This record gives sequence, C-alpha cells and structure tokens, in this order.
Amino acid sequence: MAPTTTFGTLALLLLTNHQNNVVLANHHDHHYKYASLPSLSRSVAGVTSTSQHNLSGNRHSSSSNHLLSKAFIGNSHHKFWSLRGGALVDPTTKIEFDDKLGDLSLLGVGVRKKGPIKVYSVGVYTNEDVVGTIAALPKSNKEGALASLREAIKTTSKTTTTSFLLKMSFKVGAEKMAAAIAESVDPRTSDKGAVGTLKQLILDGVAAKGAAAPGTTLQFDCSDEGVKVSVDGTEIGSAPGLCQAFCDVFLDKDGVSPALRDSIVENSCETSVTPTRSSSNSDRESPSGDESLESIESTLKPIQESATGVTFAPKLDDGLYLVGCGVRKKGPIKVYAASMYSSATVLNNASSQSNLRNAARSFDSSSPTTSFVLEMTFNAGAEKIAGAIAESVKPRYNGDPSDINDLEALIVAGVNKKGGQASKGTTFRFDCSEDGVSVSVDGNVEGQASFKNLGSSFVDVFMDDSAVSPTLVDSCIKTWGSGEAKVISSRLSEFSNGKPASKGKDKRLQKKEQTKIKVDVELVKLEAIEAKLKPVQDAATGVAFDPKLDDGLYLIGAGSRKKSFVKLYAVAMYASPTVLHFLSTFPLGEEQRREASLALRNASRALDTLSPTTSFVLNIVFPVDAKTIAGAIAKSVQVRFGGPSSDIDELESLITEGVKRKGGQATKGTMLRFDCSKVGVSVSVDGNLQGIARGNDIGKALVDVFMDDKAVSPTLIESCLKTWCGAKAFTETLLEQCKKASKSVPKPTSDPRLRLKADPSSIPLASLISKYYLSVPTSDDGQVLGLTSQDRHNRLKYIFGPNELEQPVQRSLLSYIIEQFDDKLVRILLVVAMVSAFFGLLEVKEKVGEWGLELLQPLLKPLLHLLHHE
Repeated sequence: MAPTTTFGTLALLLLTNHQNNVVLANHHDHHYKYASLPSLSRSVAGVTSTSQHNLSGNRHSSSSNHLLSKAFIGNSHHKFWSLRGGALVDPTTKIEFDDKLGDLSLLGVGVRKKGPIKVYSVGVYTNEDVVGTIAALPKSNKEGALASLREAIKTTSKTTTTSFLLKMSFKVGAEKMAAAIAESVDPRTSDKGAVGTLKQLILDGVAAKGAAAPGTTLQFDCSDEGVKVSVDGTEIGSAPGLCQAFCDVFLDKDGVSPALRDSIVENSCETSVTPTRSSSNSDRESPSGDESLESIESTLKPIQESATGVTFAPKLDDGLYLVGCGVRKKGPIKVYAASMYSSATVLNNASSQSNLRNAARSFDSSSPTTSFVLEMTFNAGAEKIAGAIAESVKPRYNGDPSDINDLEALIVAGVNKKGGQASKGTTFRFDCSEDGVSVSVDGNVEGQASFKNLGSSFVDVFMDDSAVSPTLVDSCIKTWGSGEAKVISSRLSEFSNGKPASKGKDKRLQKKEQTKIKVDVELVKLEAIEAKLKPVQDAATGVAFDPKLDDGLYLIGAGSRKKSFVKLYAVAMYASPTVLHFLSTFPLGEEQRREASLALRNASRALDTLSPTTSFVLNIVFPVDAKTIAGAIAKSVQVRFGGPSSDIDELESLITEGVKRKGGQATKGTMLRFDCSKVGVSVSVDGNLQGIARGNDIGKALVDVFMDDKAVSPTLIESCLKTWCGAKAFTETLLEQCKKASKSVPKPTSDPRLRLKADPSSIPLASLISKYYLSVPTSDDGQVLGLTSQDRHNRLKYIFGPNELEQPVQRSLLSYIIEQFDDKLVRILLVVAMVSAFFGLLEVKEKVGEWGLELLQPLLKPLLHLLHHE
C-alpha cells in the first residue's frame, strides 16, 4: 500500500471511530482515553519502515498530527510503531506483541542482540497498578522511571505477576539458550540452586522441541513465588525466589536489552490511564438499558464450513459461542469439519492467532471451558481416528505419555459403541478445561481424561502455529476480528461479566457433572482395552470363541478334542487376567515351552482369590448321546481325582440331565460349560445352569484334564501359549485397569431399595453385584426387590454353597502310609533296600550250604562205605 493511501485510510478509520464516540486522544487537555482496535492494529503493524517515515513527515490538521505523533513513538535510535492500547512491533525483528497477555498490559518491546545477531524480541507485561505508577512519570528521567518500575513490580509481586515474553528470531540450541539466560540471572542473585533450577526448566522445555527455533515463545511469569517457565504456551515448572533477579536482567541499568528499556519509557511514561466503564449488574439489560442478551444472541448466525458444507450452530446448550470452523485434511482427503466454541471473552480476543490461542487455553474464571466439535466427513475406524487425534496431542503435551492413552481409550470406547466405525456424520465433542479433556461421541459422554495441562495441549492442536486446521484459525479471526463483530463480542462479554452468580452456579453444576463422569471413567477405559481383544478360532473345527465371558473371564486359548480321526468337540479355556499375566511373562518359543505350560497349569488350577474360577466351554461338533459324553468326561476326571467316586457320579449325572433336557442327544452346536472353583465344578448346558458337583479338588482335577501332561486336547495348550506368551505389556495394562475398575463402583447416594423400585435398569452391572445391592431385602411392602427366595436357594445350593468351612475328607491310616511312597526319595531308598536284601540272601545261601555239608558228612561216609563194599 502506498504511504499516502495508508495515511488516508488511517485518518478515515480514526474519524469513523471518533464519530462512534471511541475517542483515541484529546489534544487540548492531554488526557487520553484509549480503545483497543485489533483490526486497525494489524493494518498499522504491517506498514514498512519507509511508510512510517513518510507518514511522520506529512503535515495535516493539528488533530491528525497529534494522533500520528502519538502512534509513532521513540527516539532517534529506537522507534516503535504503536497504537495506544494496541500491539507493539519490534522494528528490528518485525515481531509483533499483542497489547494484552491475559489480564496483563504490554509496557514495551525490545530486541536482544549478541553481536550482530538478533537473538529474540522481548515484551514485558504487567498489571494495571504498575502501569498506572509508571504512566505518571516523566520520560526525561529514564533511569528514575525504570527504578520506580522495578520497585513497583517488587511491591506488587505478592499479589500479581509480571511476565516477560520472549519470541525467538534466531535458532539457538536448548543448552545454549538455557545457559545464556541462567548466566544473566546468576550475578543478580545469591541463590545458585534456584538459578540451576531455572536453567534446567528452560533446558527441558526447549529440548522437547529440539531447539529454540524462530517463532518459539518462552514466557517467564515473575511473582513472589518465583519464576514460572512456559515454552510455546506449555508450563514447564517454577524456579523459586528469582522474581527480582529475573526482572533486573531486562530492567536494570545493565539490562540485556537496552531497546526494551527505551521502549518502556517511550511507550508507557507520561500517559494517563482512564478506567474502563464497569458493566451493569443486570444479566438481562445492557448498561444503557435498551438491549437484552436475547437480542444480541439473535444476531448470531450459523457458520457453514465451505470445504465440507457442514454447518455449525452459533451457540451450544451450555452457553458457549461458536468462534469459527474449518476443515481437517489428510492429503486430498477431507477427514472432518472442526469448530471451536468458547466464552464471549475468547470472542473478544479473536484479533490475532496468538491472542485467540492464549484466551482459549487460559481456562480462567471468564473462560473456564473451550470446546471443539468435530463432524466426520470421511469414514474411519475407531483406533485410526483415536490414534490420529492422540498423535496430534502428544508433541504438545509435556506430561506422562500414558495420559494420552486414556484420552485415546475414551475415543475408541465411544466409537466402538457405534460399531467400531466413525462414519460420515459422526460428531465428536472435546470439552477442554483446567481439569482435562471430556470426550463425547454423538452426544453421549464417554468420560474425562483428567490431567493437568492436557486441556491446553488439546487447544494447541487447533490453535498454535502448527494447527491441524489452519482454516479454523482463519475463520475465527475473520468472524470476530471485524469492527461490527467486535461490538457484538464486547456486548456479550459485558453480559457475561455481569452474571457472577450464574457463573458460579454453572461451575458447580459442571463440577458435579464431571464428578459423575469420573465414576465410570475406569470402566470405560477397561472397555477400551478389552476392545482390542479378538475372538480365537480353533483351526481343526472352525469354531470361534468370544474373547470374554459375561462374568469377566478372558479367553486364554482354543483347541479340539479328537477320538482317533473323529473331532468330538472344540474347547476353549477362560480365566482371570491374573492367569493371562502369569503366562505372558514367558517368551514365545520352544526354549521355555515346558516351563510356560507348567506355569499355565498351576495358575489356572490355583483357584485362589486372584483367580477364583477357570472355565471350559465345549462346543460339540460330532453328535453324541447324553450317557456317552457324560461318561467320557467323567472318566477323564476320575483318573485325576483322588476323592470319593460319588463326586464323579454327581458330575456325570449333571451332564447327563442337562443333555437329556435337549432330547438326550448332544447335537452339533450344543454348548457345555464347566466352571471350576474351590467349591467344585458348576455345569451348564446351552446356558442353563444344571448345578454344581461338589468335591474337594474336583475343580482342579477337571483343569488337569485339559492342562496336564496327558491333556485330552494338546492343541488347546498350544493355542494358549501362542496367544499370550510374550504379551506382557498388554496383560499388565489389562490387569491394572481391572483392579482400578473394581474400585470405581460407588456407594449409592440414596437408599438402594428406592432405586431398585424406581429404575432397576439404570443400575450398572458392576454396582448391582456389589455389596450395596446384594444386601437389599427380598421384599418391601409386598414388592419383590433384588433376589427372590428361589434365586437365593439356587445360589446357595448350586453355585456358591453354604457359608461354612470346608471339612477335610476322612482318610484311613493305610492311605497315609501309601501316600509316603509318592516321594521319589522314598522310592529310591526302597529300591536300594531290595538290592541289599538280594545280595544278603545270596550270602546266607552260601553259608547255609556249607553248614549243611558239614552236618551231613558223618552220615554220608558210612553210607558210601557200605555201598562201595557191596
């Protein structure tokens, strides 16, 4: 733009604002009232240095000359293009600083040089009290003004903050940047430990980015508590006790940026700040009394995203306003349309990307929540869309990476409820706050990933310099950066500030809702992990088994039972996460196969508190009659069971009765289930509970049928090892989440009877089977509640048994004697004793022969003599 054209445009804008009672300056009494004109600031900030000099040389009316002399400030060495109350541009680096940083006001800007290199530009922001103090000081006494500024900052540091915002213009390594700042602070303080902490914080923050590249921002918030360090808007930590020393780095007579000191004096001294008009306390009428909130909101219109055609409503039900919308692309593919909703305060700050970003992620009392609504325009699987969003958040989040996994799990869980596919039209909502990020899919709240700074990181995904949807940022600024839109956002902001009671109520309701959401978060996370489990198919029969049973047991593996060449049934084993984890500690391969098999057997037959039940599900693939199948299973158990045969007979009877109810034939597809526990073996046929065969260790004996060295289905063991060996990371996550989910069952807030009577279907299964509901009486004024007497009888007799200690089996003395021979050492000693006895007999035989010969010799001699003479 030509200089004369720029000047004419500027004069016209100033005149227009003057006619609208937006007074920039009063030339006669030198009392100035400044208005924030972001759109005008951006226009002026783009003017080149040549244009600025040309403009300053023009001669117009006294009023215009006065306005321009106030806009073009500085001395012969440092000149700053500025609108009072607006942004400042560092002329050396052309880096712009917004007039506000949260509630803090900009005092001045300057460059930090190292020789000829312009390392960074720095802007200093402080509170209105300090601004008022320096505004009354003369420019002629620069050192006195800066000394007063340092003293004012020191005095107010207990109640407020002074911030130094550094914007890089030259790439510097993390170590070098941290060392340079630390070396500047070190001679100004005696607390060397705090300086080391500050250096490490800067190093950690910059190292995460690799280096402090051009555009990187470092923010140092100085208060009585210390210096809080943030890099690119992400808080890194705080170094205690360095407030005054850090301020002196830039503000004392040896400050590292003389340009900053000059800018502060030129921009902030000899001014007068007029307090802004307070808004009315009414939440329905404007300060003038002629405007209502409804009338302002009626002017808001939906916005259509041009690339996808998706339209977003101007306001959400919870009072958040539409800021703008855009598209997220992956190459040529338009993945989803995205919109941002926030408070009127954020609308009022949509003058630039940095202002918008800072306001949206501040999460203060004026803007506690910023929401993003995404509508899919391209089909994507649950894990793919969740993974893509999580990957965008990870580089912007400095917390534990596992926190991102929780956010990803909530997204996956929500999409899985829709069938595992985020199809076109699916809507996601992410409510970002100081507490974390709440996730909703198609209006159903999935839960909240509650981690500090996660909300800010999510906002950065759409609002920082590397935003995934640049069109969203452009839309926000275009929608709310114009003059007319500024008036509307200011009015909305006035109404918002005029309703503190309502805000407090909303916040309480929000907190209550978040508390309610957190109750089910652990269960949702567990569902997300379980969604990764897949069915297992037996290769020989083609029968597939579900990855989990309704009662929380997980599929270990599947195999088949053959009799010669006949495939009788497919069998699957289910157990607790403890068994999975125990097996997963072994690597997959032949090296430790035997050890892994033995560990699997021991874990599945422990039947203790960690793994109380192991279940086997049999799917018949070859028709067989009731007596044959029951006899075959009973015979397999009997050879492994040392208890009375009556227990085996009861097991066989339960199987027979169950199959007979199907017509006496276990046809193809018949399902037999055996739940092995300490009590015994519970038998079900096609989902119908038949009863429980009680017996000491009969449950372990049935486990051995499928798990010992002579297992009836070797393919089942092979499948178990192949499925879970080496999967330690997953089983650890599953086991840990199962523990957390078991602790998340809340105590009912009211009488359980009332909820059972009013809406029993609303009670989660995890709560229903907890102690709070199982203890409810069976009836209340004639109405059945909880378990009926028949239900309790069946549970007592067939499932759980009486609440009494198990009685040991009566054994004979002979059984104890025989038991001693089970020891290998005893057997070895017996063999040695038998060998010794054998050799002992040989020795006895030899001695008996010699003795007999001596005894018979006197008798045989006469007989031989007689025979000889005859």
